[in-house]
Amino acid sequence: EFVGLQERADMANKHKGDIFICIHANASENKESKGSEVYALGLHREDSQRRVADRENDAILMEDNHKTKYSDFDSNDPDRYIFVNFLSKTHLNNSLNLAEKITKNFQKTDGLIDRGVKQAGFLVLHQVNMPSILIETGFLTNKEEEHVLNDKEKQTAIAKAIFDAFVDYKTEVESKNGTVSNNNTVEKEKEKVVEKEKNNTN
Repeated sequence: EFVGLQERADMANKHKGDIFICIHANASENKESKGSEVYALGLHREDSQRRVADRENDAILMEDNHKTKYSDFDSNDPDRYIFVNFLSKTHLNNSLNLAEKITKNFQKTDGLIDRGVKQAGFLVLHQVNMPSILIETGFLTNKEEEHVLNDKEKQTAIAKAIFDAFVDYKTEVESKNGTVSNNNTVEKEKEKVVEKEKNNTN
């Protein structure tokens, strides 16, 4: 089911989310491109980052009435990215913190090649009022990574890497804010992930 970029952000904002995690699979005309990347909202620093953002932002073309719906967003307008850069600074530290934790876990996940943390002007991140990241798990256009991303066991390992990073991030932020994590709930959720991983292995 396709959910529009604005609708994804609206759901997160409506439910007053504390963090927004958008998980994608990448693609490239270069069939040799491979590796996972984690993005926070910011200015493109390299052509490769701009191309990834442009490709993801082009998803709006699949939406009805997109010209009216996204009339204030022009990916070719440099002023727009000055505004994006301003918005990103509000939650940037927390976004980058979570992104770094995920990439560290990806580095320990068999089958993944980590390409690090980057910043780019993703429309879906620019619309949410909270720390936000976009994860590119790998390239479906690369035969080797297509196999990894379609493997149930590898999918569970990728999900666990993201989940464990989130738990570490949540614990760290709550500790700084002086709030107490519900450790029982966290441990139960971890147990569910481990149990699911065992079942998939069996």
